[in-house]
Amino acid sequence: MTHEARKSILECKGIKKNFYSPLKIEILKEINLTIHQGETIAIMGRSGQGKSTLLQLLGTLDTSCKGTLSIDGMLVNFFNKSHIRNQKLGFIFQSFYLLEEYSALDNVLMPAKIARKACHVNSSAYKRACDLLDHVGLSERRHFNTKLLSGGEKQRVAIARALCNDPKIILADEPSGNLDKETSAQIHDLLLNLAKNENKTLIVVTHDPALAALCDKTLRLQDGLISCETLPEFTI
Repeated sequence: MTHEARKSILECKGIKKNFYSPLKIEILKEINLTIHQGETIAIMGRSGQGKSTLLQLLGTLDTSCKGTLSIDGMLVNFFNKSHIRNQKLGFIFQSFYLLEEYSALDNVLMPAKIARKACHVNSSAYKRACDLLDHVGLSERRHFNTKLLSGGEKQRVAIARALCNDPKIILADEPSGNLDKETSAQIHDLLLNLAKNENKTLIVVTHDPALAALCDKTLRLQDGLISCETLPEFTI
């Protein structure tokens, strides 16, 4: 299916972001993006170019100084961004951000609990959480406290958590940045396969060209602008 035939799932127009302390810094100058349902997008660029800032803006975790953001046909504003974040978006972070005194299953269920969904044993949320842990290869460890898991296992839990509420968009910030090369490759394959199988839009910030090569498209940030847009040069 061509991008033109796919549904637009995220659009930003004229996005600008400044920081003002200790001095004014124009971190994002004029960002215009249209991302389609089911696309996998890598955002690359040197450190300090605004990659994570852009991801936070797209994920409604921060607010731009200027411009508009629409997600799944809804214009994001102060009043609806929490609802959009809970219902439409899933997040994966470099440092996992798991509740380590809780089990893997409890962590995966957390977005459903925040959305005030029923999470008892026979609920659909509970069944989906168990299915997701099975998909990421952690079914036998679902009742383990996450502090007992390896780094790769923790990131698998984080991936399952991001998918718990069946969001349309997954945003990942350096999802393999704390992992060794072999584990990183496993996480990349798992993340991309789950995104494709569930028709999720994936937007990932990365320094890793191997991960970018697995995505449909690469956006490069330079001097606060998207300097180029490329397709992968090789496939792993």
